[in-house]
Amino acid sequence: MQPQVKQVSAFGNGNVGTVVRKVGDGTYHWVRTAGRLRAAPLWAAPAPVLRALSSASTDRLEVAVVETIDNTQHFRLPGPSSVAFDVLFKRVEPEEFTVLLRETGRVVRRVHDLPPVEGFDEPPALLVGLASWLATGRGPRDAHTLHTLAFDRLGSRRWQRLRRWCDDLVGDVRTRRLLHGAVGIGQVVPWPGHDRASLLAGTHTGVGAPAWDLGSCLGQLLELRETGRRGFAGRPPDSDYGALAAAFLAGYGNVADPVAVGHAAVLTCLNHLRMFVTYGTWHDDVALHVDLVRDLVDEEGGSALRGGAWATAPVTDGDRPSAVR
Repeated sequence: MQPQVKQVSAFGNGNVGTVVRKVGDGTYHWVRTAGRLRAAPLWAAPAPVLRALSSASTDRLEVAVVETIDNTQHFRLPGPSSVAFDVLFKRVEPEEFTVLLRETGRVVRRVHDLPPVEGFDEPPALLVGLASWLATGRGPRDAHTLHTLAFDRLGSRRWQRLRRWCDDLVGDVRTRRLLHGAVGIGQVVPWPGHDRASLLAGTHTGVGAPAWDLGSCLGQLLELRETGRRGFAGRPPDSDYGALAAAFLAGYGNVADPVAVGHAAVLTCLNHLRMFVTYGTWHDDVALHVDLVRDLVDEEGGSALRGGAWATAPVTDGDRPSAVR
């Protein structure tokens, strides 16, 4: 007898759609399909890279790599929703997940410490897409309109800095490592009890500067904090996102290039906005978001590394972010 299958949620945009189904054995199948505005098929890292990513798992955080079946991507997980969904929509307090974010930092460090995978040298796709948009403004829907607005409000000098930061993160030959490519709380799926989790991996993997992975997570958390503080109409719940940033840094350990991490955090905030208007819709907050990026460019994203300073609660188990050198 086939196990009973029940759809529990569906979400996505013009780029990627995801359906989550509960299977009778208690697991959840997350199925990703290409959105109607996506120009290229869904991409996944080759098998040797997926095996390498899996090897970075710990007892508390499983690296769940993607499985491709025909034109769809599958993850088999013990949970139905991500930390991002639980915090933003279920209103679970971020402090509930500090242990998992600390473990995420540890796993990301383990990924960065892996030896190179022979024959794999793809840059992270999100960074490549952002660099292309900065250069051309091309993309579906409102991509060009945002390009014009952002260039006008940021100015050519800031724009060139953003383009240079993209190039630096891809081309830094001194620190090139295997990257997760899209670290964030939307990729962390808690298990029942919230004491363990899975980290979705394999769909944005690349090779480049480790700062990209760090900035991806810290930039997302800083963005959540700042959009609430600045009174965006689509503001997230008032929560202690700094606790998650501090926990992530505590797990990762010493940050070798904090300046590059700050740059990556700024690029992450801009890329979220680009993806939103390109594959989603325009919103009254777009201009405010561009102004946020402008301010972050001027401070080179340094506040992203000060999550512990804007955290209001201690990191679980007494851990603290290690010294940034």
